[in-house]
Amino acid sequence: MEAKSYGTSSALLVDSQIRQHNSPICDKPYRIACDNLPSSEYDDDNPPVYVDCRKYFVFLQLLYWVAGLISGGALFLISKWKPTFGIRFQTRNCVLHEADVVVIHRKEGGKGVERLQALAPNGRRNNRLLLFEHRHSRYLYDMTTDKFVRCADLSQNATIAHLFQLSKRRKPPLRVEDEFVYGSNNIDVKVKSYFALLVDEVLSPFYLFQVFAIGLWCIEEYFYYAACIFVVSFISVISTLLETRRNAEKLHRMATFSARVKRLHIAQEITSASTSSVIVEDVCATSLLPGDLIEIEESTEMPCDAVIMQGGCLVNESMLTGESVPVTKTSLTNDATEASQIYCPNVHKAHTLFRGTHVMQNRTPVVRALVVRIGFNTSKGQLVRSILYPKGTRFGFYEDGLKFLLVLAFFALGGFIYSVIILHERGATPGKMVLRGLDLITTVVPPALPVAMTIGTIYALNRLKKAKIFCISPPRVNVAGKIKLFCFDKTGTLTEDGLHLCNLVCISRDGRFEDTISPTLDESKSSELSLLGACASCHSLAVLKQPKRIMTLESIYETRGNGSLLHRPSTSPAFNDNDEDNNGVYSSRESTPLIEDVSDRVTVASGHLMPSQHLVGDPLEMQLFDTTGWRLSEPGDAEHAYVPSIAAPYTYVHPKDEHGIAFNLSENRNQLPHASPNTDSDFAKDRLEAWANNGFGGRFKPWKEKIASGLAVLKHYTFSSHNQRMSVLVGACLGAGAKDDGEVREGPVFSYIKGAPERIIKLCNPHSIPADFSQRLQSYTSQGLRVLAVAGRHVPGTWSEAKTLTRDVIEKDLHLLGLAVFENRVKPRTASTIAKLSNAEIRTVMITGDNILTACSVGKSCGMVDPRSIVLQAFTVERTDVKWRRCFDSEFVHRDLALETDRLGQHSVAEFENVMHLGHLKPSIDISPEKQTPSDFCIPMLDNEDSSSANGLDSEVPVYELVLERADHGNKAVFPAGVEADGLKYVRFTKLAGKLPASRWRKRNHPQDEQVSIAISGAELATLRQHCFQDYQRLIVTCTIFARMSPDQKTQLIEDLIDLGYCVGMCGDGANDCGALKAAHVGVSLSEAEASVAAPFTSTVADIDCVETLIREGRCALVTSFSCFKFMALYSFIEFTSVMIVYWIDSNLGDFQYLYVDLFVILSLAVTMGRTGPYVALAKKRPPGSLVTPVIITSLLLQIGIHMIFQAGALLYLKQQTWFVPLQPSTSGDNIECFENTVIFLVSNFQYVWVSLAFSIAKPFRAPLYTNISYIIIVCALLGFNTFLTLHPSGWFANVLELMYLPSMSFRLWLLAIAVGNFLISYLLEQLIVTTSTFQGIIRAIRRKRQYKNKYKDLAKDIITSNWIRSRVAERVNTS
Repeated sequence: MEAKSYGTSSALLVDSQIRQHNSPICDKPYRIACDNLPSSEYDDDNPPVYVDCRKYFVFLQLLYWVAGLISGGALFLISKWKPTFGIRFQTRNCVLHEADVVVIHRKEGGKGVERLQALAPNGRRNNRLLLFEHRHSRYLYDMTTDKFVRCADLSQNATIAHLFQLSKRRKPPLRVEDEFVYGSNNIDVKVKSYFALLVDEVLSPFYLFQVFAIGLWCIEEYFYYAACIFVVSFISVISTLLETRRNAEKLHRMATFSARVKRLHIAQEITSASTSSVIVEDVCATSLLPGDLIEIEESTEMPCDAVIMQGGCLVNESMLTGESVPVTKTSLTNDATEASQIYCPNVHKAHTLFRGTHVMQNRTPVVRALVVRIGFNTSKGQLVRSILYPKGTRFGFYEDGLKFLLVLAFFALGGFIYSVIILHERGATPGKMVLRGLDLITTVVPPALPVAMTIGTIYALNRLKKAKIFCISPPRVNVAGKIKLFCFDKTGTLTEDGLHLCNLVCISRDGRFEDTISPTLDESKSSELSLLGACASCHSLAVLKQPKRIMTLESIYETRGNGSLLHRPSTSPAFNDNDEDNNGVYSSRESTPLIEDVSDRVTVASGHLMPSQHLVGDPLEMQLFDTTGWRLSEPGDAEHAYVPSIAAPYTYVHPKDEHGIAFNLSENRNQLPHASPNTDSDFAKDRLEAWANNGFGGRFKPWKEKIASGLAVLKHYTFSSHNQRMSVLVGACLGAGAKDDGEVREGPVFSYIKGAPERIIKLCNPHSIPADFSQRLQSYTSQGLRVLAVAGRHVPGTWSEAKTLTRDVIEKDLHLLGLAVFENRVKPRTASTIAKLSNAEIRTVMITGDNILTACSVGKSCGMVDPRSIVLQAFTVERTDVKWRRCFDSEFVHRDLALETDRLGQHSVAEFENVMHLGHLKPSIDISPEKQTPSDFCIPMLDNEDSSSANGLDSEVPVYELVLERADHGNKAVFPAGVEADGLKYVRFTKLAGKLPASRWRKRNHPQDEQVSIAISGAELATLRQHCFQDYQRLIVTCTIFARMSPDQKTQLIEDLIDLGYCVGMCGDGANDCGALKAAHVGVSLSEAEASVAAPFTSTVADIDCVETLIREGRCALVTSFSCFKFMALYSFIEFTSVMIVYWIDSNLGDFQYLYVDLFVILSLAVTMGRTGPYVALAKKRPPGSLVTPVIITSLLLQIGIHMIFQAGALLYLKQQTWFVPLQPSTSGDNIECFENTVIFLVSNFQYVWVSLAFSIAKPFRAPLYTNISYIIIVCALLGFNTFLTLHPSGWFANVLELMYLPSMSFRLWLLAIAVGNFLISYLLEQLIVTTSTFQGIIRAIRRKRQYKNKYKDLAKDIITSNWIRSRVAERVNTS
């Protein structure tokens, strides 16, 4: 569907007479398919797939209400739990134009019901707009495709040229259709009333079961127990209700935004030959629609997602990325080469303002933006939607818990039948049989089981919070315990945030490199290209204005007109120290603090001090700008009053002494020189007044104009990972001295570009590249240094003519100016954390946007790559490429190539165009010899601009293959056989039935001790994924370094690793890695914010040791959840066994016996046993991730059998005593006080404690048990009290618990001995048998596993047994 926009509605109408059935899913007349937008833009992992149209019938609705009343509200209750049930009762299937509601079927399961909304334009009933809103996403019916399509706004399928056309259109006469399609610009999070929340909570299955149980216990006269459970449940309901309400209110406050904005309209549509005035409307932000043009004001919060069409501003995006450093936003450009591009907020984020971000200041007097997304479609709306409907973790722990509850319910049904049969034989009344049977059901299904399953996660979250790790998705804590592979970004994650400028390498006139750290420029030759000009102008820095510092003019000087400026005492400064806007989080170019001391304030007379500049932006660009010693001036600030008139509309950079008396930059501040007899004091006062008034008082021209060497930035293309470069178009300002009255005129125009060397040299003239460029670049990158290439060219024409040129023109035939070399130091704790993960057999991978050799060097420094291993660099080349020669050919290679050829031959060209490729990348570059770069060293990179113009593939599809080249200095033709990639060394191969054990075939195929590490660039990876998918899968299983990866490539790689069966974690910053962090099972963002939308986990401590902490806590939480679950399951079975035994003699447990067991024993043990913290080190072994594994099921069955045997044995031993008197049942009571009841109760009390101790697994996942002080105290108290009851079963406690006195001390001691023996067998069975590798091997042998569960293991085995790595090793052939 075409992207709709305000003023250009293209919504398709529904014709009741026309119905197309061209969708394969529409096999029924009432079923309509749904089409969704790309998931990269709208994060929804469970979108609608199709809908069923249904119509209400009055008769069915009346029948529904009658049936609901007859059923006592049960029908209404089921409809509340499952809305589709009630809808199907009241409606029938129908065609679309008759439908009232739609039943939605989602992709990952689940259904929903939504009312169909209709709008008849101009009263036409036959042609209507139809849509429904599901999970705050609106779906509009498209008659041409016969589908419901998610409403597309200007972030989908809208070209840049179309956006500029919309910004110049007049106000449309009607907005009704657009308002209907897009809805209100409001993120409305409903906050339910306390009564509604109470009803929802009480009507949940858990509390309904509690209400049923409490009523049953009251009928059976368990009043004390029922009262206590009611109080506990009531407190739980109230606490849950308050917490839910508090979270809802917090989310509502975060989401709700109400403000007035200025909406702009053109009075008359602008054409090439006309101009028009602008009409300004002050409207509510909720009425905005896509296509509205608004004016951006300073110190405001963005009410929508909008793209800047004019001007620029400084924005704080910490709400989105967690990064507190302000971001510079510039206007969208409408060049001829970019006009046809599709606008995408992620690709053009340097020009996009996102909802919820704070506009700190405008960089230009006027900033205008076009609304592209509103409401829940905005970035902030997607955040709120992800909180309301969290993405599923696909982790089976909780699903297994529900399955186990069904098993318990099955046992409860069996117990009900057993009790009815036994009591019937005892002559009990039907009422008593039913009550006892229902009572047994409440015993088997423990109501606290769901709480016990989450207790480990709750404690883990508290410990993580103390470690400065914050979580917005608690279920992912358990998932962290199953991590098998962890990916890391490099810059700011493995290495320090800031880059340290090591060297600026200039290129001399004779084409040689010259090392310098402070480039200089001869002002007499300002019309020449220079590295200095590039460093001074090619950046996105901005001046952070501080308007609160500037006070009234009267506080700056006291008198005027007497020929001199009077000195203002320092006790009355001209700058305000109470600056609320600056909290110390912004980077400063100068070494002075944001709040200057007295020496830096403005004074008058001797030594006039001007405020120092505070620049914000990329620290890398700040260092480059610092080397120039220049100064930055932006339109609208005070300093801009002194720039030449021709540069007034532009950002202007200039040397510190350019304007003589206007500026004289000292070390840390600006200083006006002393007034001289030749200077006019009134003139100086006027200039100072203009400075104090932010430069709006007029423009002043220095009277002694030297040759100006400043540069005006005419055009600016911000850096993007998609292009891997940024560029500017600048005009030099030239002064002619006194002969032209000191006027400054337009000088030559230059374009400056900086970016990745591999990308920049493709744009340069080969003659400008030094002969030793490859060797120089390799020497830097192999040391782990980051290198930027700087280039430029002279652009012919005047300023106005140059501004009309497109980007591809100004970036063509460049002259290489030099290299900027930065050191990116590895963080001190990085290597130790990588070593801990490696020792735990967790594979680590680097995914970075930096150079591949730099990444390899950092990988060796941090231990991710073994310094002794052979480093192989992967390339994707055509099979017929003569520049490569295989070192070791094999049948394996030809077999794979034949498979790839067959696979390609089976696809048509049209089908091949639709092959999934990495992110949004275009087809691969041509790396044939004639299109290689001048340097053999340079890594082929994906040329997005060149490939984006390709509309399809050639009729003869080339066949590609993977080659591996040694990147070290070893002999490329000498490669030992049987080496294994370090990505495979942690793969565990279980024994398959009928197959050799992995130890035998792995050693046979891997006899060498050497390891190899594979590295690949993003461009090669994209080509490999598109053309050689089998090798692509093998590569990502073995590769360690992924370099030059774009954000979309990172996300795609994470998803592909997950598809192979890995449980993947990702650690990076919240800006460029946002997509990968969300795609991973566990995403950790290193950010200063406590929580952001970037990732489920946020660490405010910028070190990767938080990863090791998180995995330890995840394993601890997972094992704790398993232990608590097993404990609660065994508790229910033990109590179930006790009740069945006493039912056999027509007895039952007493009121206070139930109360003591459930509240004092079980609750205290369940709460405290989960407090045990994680083990201090990561173990190689990983905890199980499912409750239905054979080991856990066997453990439960053995434990159930042991405790049943000991209860039955104690009862048999009791009956052998001479003093034993059997119970004589009475029909008038429950027959609680008897010897049988007493013995079973005492033995079972010990069993509850023994089970908790047996399941409290410590090493290797949890800390030793003695570290859990509260649990030890509870266990000792319970054991002491149980021992007291056993040895002295009399007195007040015995009377309350209705225990019989046991006359024989020897029997009591033997009873205690039986309990101790029960503990020893139970504990030893769990610790020495069930958890051992021998027992687990026996279970696997019995299961006879025939294939691996995860696909990556099959690939790893294939790689090892076929010697795949050696077969891919190749070397370059010197074709000269």
